Amino acid sequence: MGIMQNQPRASVVLIAYNAERTIERAIQSACGQSEKSIEIICVDDGSMDSTRAIMQTCAARDWRIRVLTQPNSGTLAARTVGIRQAAGQYILFLDSDDMLRPEAVRTACDAADQLSADVLEFGIELVEDSDNPPTAETMRWMKAYFLQEYPLQEEVQGPALVNACFADRAFPWNLWIKVYRTELLQKAVQHYHNEWLCVAEDMLITLMALCLSKHYVRIQTKLYQYFVGGGMTTANGKNTDVSSMKMWGTEWLALTLAREWLEKIDYPQDLITSGMDGFAREIKEATISYLIDRCAPECRVGYLGWLAQCCAHEEFIDVVCESFSRQDYYKESYDIISSSACWRTTAQIRFVLDKLKEMLRRLKEKNKET
Repeated sequence: MGIMQNQPRASVVLIAYNAERTIERAIQSACGQSEKSIEIICVDDGSMDSTRAIMQTCAARDWRIRVLTQPNSGTLAARTVGIRQAAGQYILFLDSDDMLRPEAVRTACDAADQLSADVLEFGIELVEDSDNPPTAETMRWMKAYFLQEYPLQEEVQGPALVNACFADRAFPWNLWIKVYRTELLQKAVQHYHNEWLCVAEDMLITLMALCLSKHYVRIQTKLYQYFVGGGMTTANGKNTDVSSMKMWGTEWLALTLAREWLEKIDYPQDLITSGMDGFAREIKEATISYLIDRCAPECRVGYLGWLAQCCAHEEFIDVVCESFSRQDYYKESYDIISSSACWRTTAQIRFVLDKLKEMLRRLKEKNKET
């Protein structure tokens, strides 16, 4: 095994959990980069299949690969391990079921150098997974989200970055379509202490990076291949997996961690009020979407009970009320809201039901006006 004498141009951080079907493909796309001065940091998050063994086999063939292992601790913890271990000038992230185009690292790093960018965004190519094909509806949604025209111009500077991303939606918050200066990300995660988080962790890391950045730039070149596959659903299209429900419930932890982090670094939060409101809105919308669109009816009480443990009480009430006022879902609300899994007292139940009735009344009035 050789030893890299100079600082690598970039560190490719690849995290994985039970990804034996696709992990070698992802690693080989990193090994095949035209930019040879790289390191590839593979973090196995406690996989129970052959993922770790495949990583180690690849590392035996290419001395630039480092394999790090940890007990299953969640996506945020795994990414943080990779960030802290990175020695490259820049960091790129690669998910275990995706690929980098051969010119990705060189193109992204060259552009970041030339444009003096702290964070540089590049384009993606959506690829249908032939072994696990997505539905037509899934592909339509993915194209609408990832291939939309964001209003960001060539560059954004200063403290407006957080507001531009989360309030104005001027550019996407996804972590893996960007290259970052390593010192910036390492500073961003210095106060993190291994909370378990598998949903919205990329949103959280992006928020922290933007707070510390002075210069964000976009290029249009498509450097990342995002593989779109079929999701895990039941016969009626609704998820009944308890671990999945708990995973989505902990999404609210991202908001708590963001607020705590801003306090620790003494960030002037009045400058990003709209951005933090947008951050909370993104989390709330995802929570509602899961509850309505993906959670099986018989599991909604349990999901709400878990969610109640993960977020502040008033924010939880807002999520519940908004979800039950959408998509003619109100008629199902009473049985779920009345569950003791969600509320501490009957007074809280009455409060939520009254609030729901008021929201429904306003919706009806609005519909009449339109």
